[in-house]
Amino acid sequence: MKTTIKSYLTVFLITLTLILSGCSSDSGAKQSGILGIGGSSSSSSSSGGVSINFEELSFSPQKDNEFSLVMNLQNSLLHDVDVKIRPTGFDWDYLVSGLQKEFTLSLSKATSTGVNQNAHYVEGIKLSGFTGDYNWNPTFKYCYPVKNQFREQVCVPNRLNTCDADIVADKFSNGLLTTTIKTIYPISDEKIGIEFEVSNGNNGVVVNECFQDENKNSFGNKISDPVVKLGTKLGTCFATSTSNGFSLNKNKLTFKCEFERSGDSSEYYASQVTVNYGYLYAQSTKNQITIVDLENRNN
Repeated sequence: MKTTIKSYLTVFLITLTLILSGCSSDSGAKQSGILGIGGSSSSSSSSGGVSINFEELSFSPQKDNEFSLVMNLQNSLLHDVDVKIRPTGFDWDYLVSGLQKEFTLSLSKATSTGVNQNAHYVEGIKLSGFTGDYNWNPTFKYCYPVKNQFREQVCVPNRLNTCDADIVADKFSNGLLTTTIKTIYPISDEKIGIEFEVSNGNNGVVVNECFQDENKNSFGNKISDPVVKLGTKLGTCFATSTSNGFSLNKNKLTFKCEFERSGDSSEYYASQVTVNYGYLYAQSTKNQITIVDLENRNN
């Protein structure tokens, strides 16, 4: 009898262990609520844009003698870019040779394995006309077009504005501006509305034209009209934060899109939102170099 009770107890403990183990390994997540944007997530993004840095010189350049600069460029975007560059911030009358007032460099796109890197040599730079050491601190302003891309899987609510679908919140983005879905809601039995926010948290600005007046950098800088889809349905979109079209003011823009519903309004379903738009993006980098005048260092 004691052996039988002991056997039953052993079987019971093994069964209980298996049940608890099965529960803890269940990683599925069912979403509910009016937004339905959550769920198991996977995301990829590229938001670094183009960066320019200079290699440090191992010597002090001298007045009336040529020297070179090495510009290291990186492109984190998933498309090729032509970068317009304009040096500024110094007396051009001192520059004898080696630097153009404006030039363009082409960069290939980044890949899934990393950024595209390129070194550009600015050769034959020579300065003259000053007496004593000269602090030559050029600022290199640069500007390039960006193709912003965004994709996210979402739950489309029914006409009662509820969603309870198994979705994977798969996200993808490419570009310097961040696109965020603020809310999804039924407008009617036939239409769905989605509100978006676009923001800039990087160290550059959206511009209407390259090298524009910097007083215009905070207001009224436009992106192209967004092309937005919910599944295969093309949305009708309009800006809600400005009357000046799709413009960023103080690095922000909100807009709304309307879509034809796919299927019965009594049903919710999982779908994909895609957003594409373009713009010009401007940045700058500074280089600090002392040009030595050996003949008049103490004068």
